[in-house]
Amino acid sequence: MLELAERLKNVPTHYGIRFIASSGEEEGRLGAQNLLQRMSDAEKKNTLLVINLDNLVVGDKLYFNSGRSTPASIRKLTRDRALAIARSKGVAAFSNPGLNRDYPQGTGCCNDASIFDSAGIPVLSVEATNWSLGKKDGFQQRAKSPAFPDGSSWHSVQLDNQQHIDKSAARAHRTPQPRRRQGDAAAGERAGEGR
Repeated sequence: MLELAERLKNVPTHYGIRFIASSGEEEGRLGAQNLLQRMSDAEKKNTLLVINLDNLVVGDKLYFNSGRSTPASIRKLTRDRALAIARSKGVAAFSNPGLNRDYPQGTGCCNDASIFDSAGIPVLSVEATNWSLGKKDGFQQRAKSPAFPDGSSWHSVQLDNQQHIDKSAARAHRTPQPRRRQGDAAAGERAGEGR
């Protein structure tokens, strides 16, 4: 987020942009709730879109989702446009396929954006997860593996840290060497291999 703010600081825009880091999402979206409560009616009315960046590293798919109350015209200008731009740049991007009836197609769930969505402010959620796994609710971020036994890093300091993520990524990108059978090793040594 800070990198994005740095890159945009001298770019002329038609509208003001605020970068806000909130905390307390896991405790009931406390930071977003506090921000919304402190916004004046004019600020709420003039907020054209809230973009929520969350869990951008561990998940195996990038998603752009709208809020349930985000109007279709805004969804087209935000979510659908983000998907098109990503794809034009060769970035695989998706929106929630709606495989779980509790989470309609193209919408997100259960993050800071939902506070603004409930207040009628349009939202765009950007996250890396996998809406096709587990309960199909976006909580399982990737296939289960030794590095991520539940397919997620949520709320786990052992898994949700840069060192573990880098280590598991390096492990996943190693090319496995073919195993030789015992007889093959002996034959290779006799033929001058293995020196």
